[in-house]
Amino acid sequence: MKYWSICAGVCAASQAWKPKGWQPVLFSEIDPKPCAVLEHRFGAADARHTRPAGKPALWGDFTALRVRHLMRLNIELPDVIVGGTPCQDFSIAGARSSLTGSRGNLTLDFLRLCDAIDNLRRNLGLKPLIIIWENVPGVLNTRDNAFGHVLAGLAGCDTAIVPPRKWTRAGVVAGPRRQVSWRVLDAQYFGLAQRRERVFVVASAGTVSVAEILPEFDGLRRVAPPRREKGKDIAPTVSARIQGGGGLGTDFDLDGGIVPYASSGHSSFGDGLPSLRASERDAGGGSEALVAFGGGNTSGPVDVAATLTVMATG
Repeated sequence: MKYWSICAGVCAASQAWKPKGWQPVLFSEIDPKPCAVLEHRFGAADARHTRPAGKPALWGDFTALRVRHLMRLNIELPDVIVGGTPCQDFSIAGARSSLTGSRGNLTLDFLRLCDAIDNLRRNLGLKPLIIIWENVPGVLNTRDNAFGHVLAGLAGCDTAIVPPRKWTRAGVVAGPRRQVSWRVLDAQYFGLAQRRERVFVVASAGTVSVAEILPEFDGLRRVAPPRREKGKDIAPTVSARIQGGGGLGTDFDLDGGIVPYASSGHSSFGDGLPSLRASERDAGGGSEALVAFGGGNTSGPVDVAATLTVMATG
């Protein structure tokens, strides 16, 4: 499979596609720093100049792309096009200018480019283009129904598609031009140590079922939403005993705490541990210590707690 990457950045999609043997043909990116990364990683070279055989072309502003002109530059048509157009006008943290904003409007330019490629592929007897578009979840709830316009543009509808109530986090629509599937995915479930939700859209007029490309994973169906409100947990205190014999946190949510710990040659936790006092040897010989569990660590004691570590030896 050959692909173009629009608003490429450093083309993170290549991490998934390279092992499959997919080959980049063109990167469109205006930021010099990502362009330098693309040059280093892929050997990408200016599309206007002669390039080494097998090396992808590097283009700037994708709104200036003319597909037939690129073919004269010996740049192959893509089987797949991926675009992560600017999100600032859709983000809830931004001005919410949506499609009327200069950045949000680039999404419509991306759709026009996809149509131009698909038209040429059809005239050449090639299979329909597979389109992948990614953006922030804020695009699902703009006042101008931006997502409905995006779906309509991909599906080939004359007017924006309007949801019954609001746009769901996953779905499929079909129009006269393409079938379109979308799903909100969170990076924390794909090996990244942070919550990072994005809307992914896949569209094609081919025989491939786009709904099967974005399946509903069992592991994502039952994910509880993160708690946004401040919790009302009781501040951690010294525990007189350990509930259920399973250590701190067995019968309540752990939010930091201190447990009496008795040691007589070996570690032990249990009910009926002595109260904490200023004197020593209240543990019946051996030593007494405060074992601090904090910051959600339930795996065992920490050597140095952020607030307190006390050891009384006999």
